Amino acid sequence: MSMPGGPAPGDLVYLFCLADKIPERVTGCGGKDLSCFFNKGFYAVTAGVSGADFRGEDLRRNLNDLKWVEEKVRFHERVVEKMMASSTVIPFQFGTVFETEESLMKMLSEHVDAFTEMFKKLEGKREWGIKIFCDRKTFARSIEEDGHRGVTEKEMEILSPGRAFLHNKRRDRLMAERVDAKIEGAGREIYEALAGFGAEVRIGGVFPAEATGREGDMILNAAFLVDNFRAGDFIGEVELLKDKYPGLEIECTGPWPPYNFCALKEHEPADRK
Repeated sequence: MSMPGGPAPGDLVYLFCLADKIPERVTGCGGKDLSCFFNKGFYAVTAGVSGADFRGEDLRRNLNDLKWVEEKVRFHERVVEKMMASSTVIPFQFGTVFETEESLMKMLSEHVDAFTEMFKKLEGKREWGIKIFCDRKTFARSIEEDGHRGVTEKEMEILSPGRAFLHNKRRDRLMAERVDAKIEGAGREIYEALAGFGAEVRIGGVFPAEATGREGDMILNAAFLVDNFRAGDFIGEVELLKDKYPGLEIECTGPWPPYNFCALKEHEPADRK
């Protein structure tokens, strides 16, 4: 079946998501209703968009326009989250377009088995994001307060300047190693505690403070696919962990559409290139 609002001549077909139930109509995208195509047990939620916005060099130029990107991405997210409120969805990344409805339907038919598997995996679940940022100075203080005893000032006074210098260098190196080990251990413990709530986990890249704008370095960036009925326990565990580790800031976001758990390549045969 198809709902009104398909692409006009010259338009591209923009794919927001797939849904396992017939979606409610959402108005927007230049005043046109979204379109909905039924294909082998699920619905493709689409809209017609201008090729002058989403094709080739025009798209690359628009992606440098922050106002344009923010407006379009917000609408994309609004549509996907609206669909997610009443059905299981397979979200597609912003900017997923097809030249024609026929090319879209061809893609859906080629991957129908993979999409059917995804719907089974995603049913009743949402994605939650966890980022951990580390303040090394606070970690170092917590180690010192843990009872780690170095050479006292009185003992330092009897060392020669050369030996005192070497001692300080060695002490600083050992402390840095202990801090690194403690950070790694804390990150691993937090990951393991939260992984018990997730049907699947995806680890993303970590970034230094200058890239995130945060004071501490990121030590974990992960997405957890969590059953809706366990979401409260997952959030509760996050709150407990926040108080357990001095020097760590745990940021929890969600629930999100499960973007990190919908890669088609996971479902393709191993010999397919």
